[in-house]
Amino acid sequence: MKNVFAYDESDVASDSWASNPAFERRHLRSIEKALRTAWDELHKNYQVATQLTTANEVIISHLLRKALNDLRENEKLPVDGYDTATFDKPHVGSEAINVAGKIRKPDIVFSLCGRRRPGVKDGLTDGIFVECKILSQTANLAAYCDNGMIRFVTGDYGHRMREGMMLAYVRSSQKMPDDLLTELNKPARLEKLATDGVLKKCSLTKLVPRVQISVHERNWPYQDDPGYPGPIELRHLWLQV
Repeated sequence: MKNVFAYDESDVASDSWASNPAFERRHLRSIEKALRTAWDELHKNYQVATQLTTANEVIISHLLRKALNDLRENEKLPVDGYDTATFDKPHVGSEAINVAGKIRKPDIVFSLCGRRRPGVKDGLTDGIFVECKILSQTANLAAYCDNGMIRFVTGDYGHRMREGMMLAYVRSSQKMPDDLLTELNKPARLEKLATDGVLKKCSLTKLVPRVQISVHERNWPYQDDPGYPGPIELRHLWLQV
C-alpha cells in the first residue's frame, strides 16, 4: 500500500482506492477564494460583522451561505470559476448518508452542477464537505480535532471523497499553523486522527491566512463496495471574526 505520509496533493490515487476521483484543483481553488471573498463581504455590513462576534456556529454558517450564493449569482463580484454554470447552491446542514448508512448533517457542502463526474457512482456522495468550528476562549482546538476533523477520518463526512475542509471562525488569538500543530501532535491524537501531525502549505493560492493541509489515513472498508477509501486530504482555512 502507498505510504500515506508521502502523499502529495498532485498525486493520482491508487487504483485500489474506491473513493471518488480527486476534485480538480481549479474547483478547489474557486471554493477557497469564494469562502474568503464571501467572508469579506459579510464584514462590509456593520450589523452583520457585529453579529459574527456573538452568533453561534449555525447562524454564522447560514450567513456565510447567503454570502456565498450571492457571490455565485452576482456577475459584478466575480470569483474565477465560482459561478452558476459550475457550482450548485451551497448547502448548509442538509442530510447526507455516512459510510455506515446513518444520516449526518455536514455544515456546508459544495457541489458541482450538471452530470456526475466520470468515476463517481453516486452523485450524492460527491462534493467538498466542510466542517465549521468556532475557535474562542471557550471553544478550543481539542473540539476542532476531536469533534471536527475526526468526522472525516471515520467516514461521517466525505466518505467517498479524497478532499475535505475544516473551516474555523476565529474569535481568539490562536494562529495557524503553530497552534494547530501543537494540538495535532499530541500522541493520542496522532493515532486517533491517523496522521503524522504534519501540516503543509496549500499551493492553490498564497492568500493569507494560508490554507494548511493535513493528511489522514482511512483503512476501513466500504460496506457496499470492494476496496477502501484511501487517505483524505483536509484543508484548514481559518477566518478571523
